[in-house]
Amino acid sequence: PKVHKVYPHLLAEMYAYSLAAAHVELPHQMVRSLMMSDTGNQREGWNIIDDLSLKDACQFGFDIRKTDRALPGVMHYCQRYMIGKHFFGKRRLPKDFLTCEKSLLYEAPPDVGAKYDYKIPPPPHKPPGEKKPLNQMQQRRESL
Repeated sequence: PKVHKVYPHLLAEMYAYSLAAAHVELPHQMVRSLMMSDTGNQREGWNIIDDLSLKDACQFGFDIRKTDRALPGVMHYCQRYMIGKHFFGKRRLPKDFLTCEKSLLYEAPPDVGAKYDYKIPPPPHKPPGEKKPLNQMQQRRESL
């Protein structure tokens, strides 16, 4: 990939593993519900929450004793997530957000999925404050 011209070691261990596994014909099993990341992706574990009510989508995994669903093992926050006026982007976090002196991150209300059927992208999006509609599947996924 072109990215290797900038950083040649990126994913080197994954390529090495893939080649070695193919060489020894190591069998694998595809697990599509292990991780969730891109809310627009149909191959990740998002189907686990797609049939939840909008009211419950944000809170269903808080107490795993109260759910009969297999929860994904990883929520990989590498994308931008937004619903209503709430936004999360890892590149927008303050550099010192893990220090003791920094206050905790703001937590969206538990029913955020039911409250908003739109998103407002942050600056530098033009026009500022534009509300972009979300369908119900997007509401569930963005609220998680």
